[in-house]
Amino acid sequence: MADLYCRVCGEPWDVYGVTHGDMLKWEAILFRKGSGCPCCKGKAPDGVNAEALYEKHARSTIDTENPHEFDAANGVDAVVSWVRPADTVIWACAGCDAAGVKSADDDEIGWRESKVWSKYYSNAYDARQDDPSEPPHTINGKPYCGVCAVTCDGGGCHTSIFRTSELDPGDPYAPGANLQNTGDFHSTGLCIECFEAIPTCGNCGENLADDDENGQCSSCAPESTDDDDDDDDDDTTDADGRPATPRAEEVRIMREALDYWRTDGTDAEAAESGAASAVDMVARCVETLRDMGETVDD
Repeated sequence: MADLYCRVCGEPWDVYGVTHGDMLKWEAILFRKGSGCPCCKGKAPDGVNAEALYEKHARSTIDTENPHEFDAANGVDAVVSWVRPADTVIWACAGCDAAGVKSADDDEIGWRESKVWSKYYSNAYDARQDDPSEPPHTINGKPYCGVCAVTCDGGGCHTSIFRTSELDPGDPYAPGANLQNTGDFHSTGLCIECFEAIPTCGNCGENLADDDENGQCSSCAPESTDDDDDDDDDDTTDADGRPATPRAEEVRIMREALDYWRTDGTDAEAAESGAASAVDMVARCVETLRDMGETVDD
């Protein structure tokens, strides 16, 4: 099989190789247009016969004795510069500069990351797992990447909500509003429908635990009588030997966790729990205890 010749420098190229690995896709397109090749990158060597190279390139490219046929077919009279074209944007995130793009090199679809991804590095890890060929989230008719938006944590809910504070609409009923579930520091947030579906105490409005009864949290529920205690199989007690309420038990467990991470916890163990370090786990325990109304030293 005959070679194809570069119009700028005359370098011969294998016909099959031009479209099968010897050149990137955009290089092969510009090569056939007469813009150059990967060897010369569009810059002619000194002393070349440009007219002779043009005819040689034309004949090798279209197999014709008439180079003007090449002009009509490929427009080499207006040769473009040897410059890599920009990747083709398939869709762009409305919250940052991220986009799903088709590479000019090989038509592969991938992510164009934005500076926001560097700021929210933990979110970016999740976002890179999403398919870049289409928006992973759509809010109010606009596309968003996995750094700017996330799926509601409500069981079975597929509503997309904003993930970064910069995009917070400020209205809990606005599209994309994220109502953080402060009782779970692993939560990415809830949409307004799932947030309002959380059962709350009829007295104080606190979220009810799974074992709270009669629409009251453990703090508001009346203390059980001695007879009730006799019938209760749960013999969990507090430090003073008194029956512990579910909330008191949660506090005890969390304080034990705090003590562990302050003294014995390692960064490796913290990584298994999804935290950056043991110090990060300490901060999480402190935050959870304070959300429970407990006083904790930093």
